[in-house]
Amino acid sequence: MSENKKTVIFFIIIVAINLIIFYPSFSFSAKADHITYLMETAGIENLAESINQTYSFCRTRIVYAGDRILFRPIFYLLLSVEKFLFGYNFVYWQITGFLFHLIIVGLLLRLFNAIQPHIFSWIFTLFYSVIYIGSDLVTWHHMHGYLLFLIFMLLALIHFVLYIKNDQKDRKDLWFMGLYLLGACFTNEFGIIVSAIILLTLLGHRRIILKRPFIHSAKVERGACWTNNPFMLMIPPISYLYVSFLDYTLRFSGGGPENKLIGLNLVFDVAKLIGQFIILFSASFILPFSPGVFKIFTDDKNYALFLHLPDIMNFDIYLRIMFFLNVGIFIAAFGALGFVVFNFIKLRRKIRLKDSIGEKKPARNILTVILLGSAMLAGYIAVLVIFRTSDKDLFYVTNNLYHFYILSLLAVIVIYGLFLLVENFLGDKKEKFRRLVLTVLCLGAFLNGLQVYQLNRSGREMFSSWGQYVRKIERFVNTHKHEKDFSYRF
Repeated sequence: MSENKKTVIFFIIIVAINLIIFYPSFSFSAKADHITYLMETAGIENLAESINQTYSFCRTRIVYAGDRILFRPIFYLLLSVEKFLFGYNFVYWQITGFLFHLIIVGLLLRLFNAIQPHIFSWIFTLFYSVIYIGSDLVTWHHMHGYLLFLIFMLLALIHFVLYIKNDQKDRKDLWFMGLYLLGACFTNEFGIIVSAIILLTLLGHRRIILKRPFIHSAKVERGACWTNNPFMLMIPPISYLYVSFLDYTLRFSGGGPENKLIGLNLVFDVAKLIGQFIILFSASFILPFSPGVFKIFTDDKNYALFLHLPDIMNFDIYLRIMFFLNVGIFIAAFGALGFVVFNFIKLRRKIRLKDSIGEKKPARNILTVILLGSAMLAGYIAVLVIFRTSDKDLFYVTNNLYHFYILSLLAVIVIYGLFLLVENFLGDKKEKFRRLVLTVLCLGAFLNGLQVYQLNRSGREMFSSWGQYVRKIERFVNTHKHEKDFSYRF
């Protein structure tokens, strides 16, 4: 069987598993911020008018106004298009989010294969696709812009990997990176940090690994110093900052953006933020493997998600089984870690680490990807702790678990790279390591998928009823109105 056929078959299996898990969420209605968005855009039937009114929604919203520093035109362009197409038929909103999720999963698989094709790339992809913590991002209509941002980011990362594998010679990959980073910046401000981290990583790769100057010399192919210059990746964030500043200036001529760091004590508060950073960084790697330990439940007052660790003695039989299966994940994970440490100590005198990493081009590229993923993960967490948890504490993150969809994505990329490096280091002793990793991923995928399915089933009972009520009223108005221009959406 050809590799293409295997790819199609495996991806169909992943899609089928995700369809079963997320199908109960297709009846979800709008919640939280999305209700506010629909309320403030009520009566706007024209798509062009909707885009004009909401492309800078963070700066124009009336209810829960704030975060004027944020500028996400593509984010709200997407919502305007969805509202124009779907109205109050929330099932279509939900299917759209699910399709975005599948695109992200497909791009993640493509990224893994670009780093290094491996049979475990499918297992890592399946594992990520059903992660319990952060799955709320797939089922929250208002957050589709985050999913679109991740699509742009993954496309940029794929071309980043292709670019460094070709020793930064193919300018086409650099230009595609710039294009996708431009879309990422105008979708979510984190694109600025992603662009900067990718640029710094490319410069380090060029100088340390390729032993080349940051900019081509004049002897290189004519024009290459400009068309194949990593510094061009600063065009997307600079363009975003210019347009954002211009928009802000036109809207608010008096005063600048609010300072989120006002009142930050440079001794006590900074130490507090460092502690929060360490907690979130560690949680990004631990929580995806802990679906049977932590319990997520919905709150019927604000439709938020919380992290909750119940008393083990009060678990029902289902949760007890989940918990002890999760203990099995931890045992296998620590077994794999211990196996690696033991063999490293045993073999350290016979081989040099640089023989298995430093002098092999594929391993160097994998290490570069690991460093990039770690830096992006650290960057996203830094944004959270500085601009969110600094005044709201970690409650903000536990009340908005969708951030872990992004954190888990970056963590899984790092873990996949580490898996490849460790396997390369172990040589002929890698089979036992593979079996331990396979146990962790398969058991983790099963527990995560089961928990996501249960969460979506409980959410269907909570979120679907009022959405059906809204649609019934709209159908009643449309069938009984006398004025053609009368709309329930007002």
